[in-house]
Amino acid sequence: PPVQTPEQAKALDMKFARFRVLAEKDGDRAGGQQVFTATCGVCHTVKGVGGKIGPVLDGAGASGVEALLRNVITPDAAMEAGYRRFRVETKDGEVVEGLLAAQDAGSVTVRQPGIEDQRFARAGLKRAGFIKGSVMPGGLLDALRPEQVSDLFAYLKTLK
Repeated sequence: PPVQTPEQAKALDMKFARFRVLAEKDGDRAGGQQVFTATCGVCHTVKGVGGKIGPVLDGAGASGVEALLRNVITPDAAMEAGYRRFRVETKDGEVVEGLLAAQDAGSVTVRQPGIEDQRFARAGLKRAGFIKGSVMPGGLLDALRPEQVSDLFAYLKTLK
């Protein structure tokens, strides 16, 4: 990720502090599982159920709250190579970004949440390659109500 200004670093520290307080609260695990299914489960799998975009999260709770926060709040900071964003631009002007699911001499296949994998013939491509950033979007916790964040982390902490 790019180097941050002092102001950006301070804002990020404040964001971590705000969500750390919520993540440490006692939340409702069942409610957290519902939040997970509706948001995280689109891309991540737990106990064989969920999406196939991001890593399987069985055992994620064993890493602790700090690691969970870091992975959710700053997904581009330390991503695994297999989860880099991949962009396909066709000669017809279509642009698709997602996870590189497969490739061979004649085609590339891109995976996106909630839809079937899309296969593109290399002959029809203008360009295809990895771009900066993780397939995991930032700001996911920002869209949740405070109690949903506490519930989500109550659930995530059980994944050991």
